[in-house]
Amino acid sequence: MKRRKTEIWGKWRGLVAEQSQSGQSVAAFCRERVLKSGQFFAWKKKLREAEGPQFVAVEVAPVTAMNWPAAMPGGAIEVRHSHGRSAGL
Repeated sequence: MKRRKTEIWGKWRGLVAEQSQSGQSVAAFCRERVLKSGQFFAWKKKLREAEGPQFVAVEVAPVTAMNWPAAMPGGAIEVRHSHGRSAGL
C-alpha cells in the first residue's frame, strides 16, 4: 500500500514539474495527456501544501523624508509581492 502511494505521488510530482517546464497552460497540458484539469489542480495544491512553508527573503528599503509621507500615509510597513501587489501594515 505504501509503495503504491509513493508511486502515485511521484507520478503527479513529475506531471506538475513537466507542465511547469513545458510553457503550456494547464488546460493545454491536460488536454494533450488526457488528464482532468480539476484533478491536476488538486494534485498541484496537495503537492505544494506537502512541501510546507517556504522561506521568503525580505528586503528592507530605507525610508527617506522624500518617500515616507506619500508612500505610506497611515502605515509603517509596505509589503510588495513579486507580482506587483502590495499591502500596508
